[in-house]
Amino acid sequence: NLLNADIASPTTRPPSPHEGGGGRLPTLVQNVETLAQVALIARYGADWFRSAGRRGAAGTILVTVAGAVSRPGVVEVEAGISVREVLELAGGATQQVRAVLLGGYFGSWVDASSAWDLPLDASMLRERGLTLGCGVVGFLPVTSCGVCETARIMEYLASESSAQCGPCFFGLRALATTSGRIAQGIADPGDLARLERWSREVRGRGACHHPDGAAGLLQSALTAFATEFQSHPAHMGSQVA
Repeated sequence: NLLNADIASPTTRPPSPHEGGGGRLPTLVQNVETLAQVALIARYGADWFRSAGRRGAAGTILVTVAGAVSRPGVVEVEAGISVREVLELAGGATQQVRAVLLGGYFGSWVDASSAWDLPLDASMLRERGLTLGCGVVGFLPVTSCGVCETARIMEYLASESSAQCGPCFFGLRALATTSGRIAQGIADPGDLARLERWSREVRGRGACHHPDGAAGLLQSALTAFATEFQSHPAHMGSQVA
C-alpha cells in the first residue's frame, strides 16, 4: 500500500502482490536472506548448497543471538544446528539461562531445559509447534523476569498495530495492559484468566498476522513462565524491564 502512495497498512483486497504490487505490477516479495541463498545456489549448484546442514537440513541460516551471551550478534550457522551449539558459538552464557526466546517477538518462549537440543531448521521446528521466525535466538538469564520481559514485548507489539482491525488494535492493547499489571504486581484477580482467553480470541482475526504473532508469543510465555505468572501478583514493586 505505502509503495503505491496509499496508507501504510495491510490489505486483504485484491490484487495480491504477485498480481499487482509495486507500481501495480506483478511483484515478488522475499526477504534478503532468501534472495542471497537463491543467488548462491544459482552460482554454485544445489549439491554445493546441500553440503552444509545438519540432521537432513540443507544450507546455512543467519541467526541473531541476543541476551545473556558473551558475543551477541549475527552469525551464519548450518541449518539444523542445535540451540546449545549456537550458544557455544556466541562464546557461551554469561549467566545461567532461564528460558530461550526462539524466533523473535513473533516466536515462542521455551524453557531452557527443553531448548538446548532443538534444531534450528524451519521444518523441524514446525513439527514441534515452534518457528524459526526472523532467526532470533535470545537467552533470558535467571536474573531477569520472564513475566516482565513478556510484558515489555507486548507493550511494544501493541504500539506497532496499524489500528486497522479492532481485534488487533483493542485486543493487543488489552493484552499489553493486563500483562503489564501482572508484571507490576497490581493485577486484578481475573487478569491471568483474561490473558489466556483473550490471547486465543484475537488469533486469526486481523488483516495481517500481527495479532497472531503477538498472541502466540504471550501463550508461549504463559506456559514457559506459568509459575511466575501465577505468583507474580504478590511481588509488589516489580517493574517492567
